[in-house]
Amino acid sequence: MRFHKQVLLPFIGEEGQKKIQKGRVCIVGCGALGGRCAELLVRAGLGFLCLIDGDFIEESNLQRQTLFSEEDLGKKKVEVLQRELKMIYSKLEIDVKDMFLRNEDLSRLDSYDVVLDCTDDLSIAFLLDSYCQEKNIPLVFGSVAGVYGLLLVSYEDVSFEDVFHTHKDLIRTCEKEGILNSAVSALSSMLVTEVLKILSGNDFCKELLFYNAWTHSLKKISLSKRL
Repeated sequence: MRFHKQVLLPFIGEEGQKKIQKGRVCIVGCGALGGRCAELLVRAGLGFLCLIDGDFIEESNLQRQTLFSEEDLGKKKVEVLQRELKMIYSKLEIDVKDMFLRNEDLSRLDSYDVVLDCTDDLSIAFLLDSYCQEKNIPLVFGSVAGVYGLLLVSYEDVSFEDVFHTHKDLIRTCEKEGILNSAVSALSSMLVTEVLKILSGNDFCKELLFYNAWTHSLKKISLSKRL
């Protein structure tokens, strides 16, 4: 009965829910986007989750990182998320890596059905895109700054580096523009939707999405294949 309302969705159904519950997802970056995505995936019944991040919880994180509280200040993000997520869904299998992903760590991703990049770091996105393309692992990328969110799913011969070179006017940083917490919630929901599509065997988005949470506008940008 726990997932009954989700099973009622015709594009998920019982078979799709079984696939989600058998699914293995790795989230790289466990800040605002990563933490919120982790919570939504676990509430959807994801079977196995890996979290990779070496950061500590700071007071400024509490404005938008929803599973952390004042009592968690100074603690490791992955350790607190592990505790909170297991309280949400005790059947969850979870592995945490207290580290920042490096090139030599990429082989850790080989056993996952989907990789979710929430690092907000294009150099990491390019690294993950190259590796996941080679290994045929679906990669979902998300980034939020100010009121804007970006979403891109890696597929076929589309190169992240080419896409963001062509659309560099869309790239923003929260260090300069700040960040609206509701923009994080909106984009994390969009990211998790794409992950659930992939896990349940549905078609995923093949466009670059640019979302403005303040005006509720969504721009879909068609992509060209790598030459």
